Order: sequence, then C-alpha cells, then structure tokens
Amino acid sequence: MGDALRTANKRNLSNVNVSIWKEFYLHKLFNASMGNGIDAIATTKENPKYNYITRSDINPNGVAGFVDEIENIDPYPSGAITLALGGSIGACFVQKEPFYTGQNVGILQEKEPLSIHTKLFISTLIRNECKIKYQAFGRELNSHFRKDFTLKLPVLMNGNDYVIDREKKYSKCGYIPDWRWMENYIKSLPYGDRIE
Repeated sequence: MGDALRTANKRNLSNVNVSIWKEFYLHKLFNASMGNGIDAIATTKENPKYNYITRSDINPNGVAGFVDEIENIDPYPSGAITLALGGSIGACFVQKEPFYTGQNVGILQEKEPLSIHTKLFISTLIRNECKIKYQAFGRELNSHFRKDFTLKLPVLMNGNDYVIDREKKYSKCGYIPDWRWMENYIKSLPYGDRIE
C-alpha cells in the first residue's frame, strides 16, 4: 500500500456528546444563493476550463462534466459548497475547483474563512438533515435553504458554560459555532489526515 493510501488515525470517536450542540440557521453561517442555472445543452466543450455541477450525486462531487468558459457568467470559486435542491435532494459537496451549475443547485459561500475540514463536517450534517426533512414534490429544499433551514452544531464552551456573542452574529441566542472542534473532528477520522 502506498503512502497516499495510509492513515495515521485509528482512534474511536463514538463518544461525541451532541446534546450540548445548538441550532443554527444555514443562512446565518453562509451566503446562500441559487447557482448559475445553466442548461447542459447551452455549454460547449471545445476548450474546457470549468467543472459543471448538477443536482445529481452519481458523479463525484456532483461534477457532470468539464465545460468551456461561458461569456458574461462568472464561475463560482473553489471552496464553495453546492447543494442539490432537486434530483438527488441534499447532495452536498465542497467544490475543489471553480465551477458553473445546472438547474436547481444551491450555493453556500462562507461568510468567514473556514477550513476544508469544517466545510466537510457541515456538508455531511446538511446531507443528513435533508434526508430527514426534505423531499421532491413535498417539502422541497429550494424554498427553505435560504430562509429556515437549520442544523445543530457544536458550540464554543468555557468549561460547562456556553460562550455567548452579544452581537448574535450566528444565532439569535448568541451561540458561536465551534469551527475548530469541527475541523479537528474531521482531521481525526480515518483518512481525515489525508485531506488537503
């Protein structure tokens, strides 16, 4: 087995106490918007430069192809999170390259710099919330992800007390997401030490 396939992480992480986690609105953590909404038929592949993301989870990271630059349409930057609002509802990926999107793809762009590990942690929670709360032709995700979509996250603590932000930047109660804990959790998973 080559070094690229090895992990140093072997510890058991089953003792996570989610009972002290608090609820946050997604739009308080990220700038949430609709993607480009470009139909595949409107793209070309003569000199491909950007990933084309769809609402499918069949392809890795939702990448359905590699397309040419589209005049007068800026691609989204690498590091943004894509969220399938239809099709494979809740398929949520951190994009490693600049990209365009097809129809029914939401975009989450961080309001402050977050590590890839933190974004992977949050993407996984979003995916799981979507499996429980949203469905096609029922409670559809596209009408909720920008206004009332919530998820529980670990929060900053000072001993047994919650650290409260008086400006209430992240939540109406002043809770602060513990970004570092999320990052460290992903890094500690098997192969989490291999994520770049």
